[in-house]
Amino acid sequence: MPEYGGEVSDLLTGNIRLSDDLDTDAFLADASSEMTARIGIVYDVDALDVSTLDTYIQELLKLIEVRLASGNIILESAGGTSQDDELNAYGMYLVGLAREALNAIVNGELDLGAPVKVDGGNRAPHVVDGDTESAVDIFSDFTMAGKDGYWIPGIVD
Repeated sequence: MPEYGGEVSDLLTGNIRLSDDLDTDAFLADASSEMTARIGIVYDVDALDVSTLDTYIQELLKLIEVRLASGNIILESAGGTSQDDELNAYGMYLVGLAREALNAIVNGELDLGAPVKVDGGNRAPHVVDGDTESAVDIFSDFTMAGKDGYWIPGIVD
């Protein structure tokens, strides 16, 4: 699995009081796993060596990892304080920024300059025959391509 360079000292938690038994390394590992899963839709993550990428891409990947881990830590820690709403909003903001950047990578808006998968297809099931009324298609577009969408029974675009 690729190493994206995020460290506990990079987390964006500031002076937010975190529980002593909170395993911040586990949050970084989870963020790294999520990134690898998303990036693996397009890129060959087995051949991906982050240290060989352009410096700005390395920094971007590190920032995505740190934002994702920090946001999840903040969301985990927000309970029990009078600042719940503010902390939850900040945590969701960080997670949203990270996932937006991951979507840009997966959708081809941002090229990592890394080895692309040879088969060029998804390694997960995907919809072959599109249907504008299908909740399955909308779900597939959301989970596999990061496209926003919603479905209301009986309503056609």
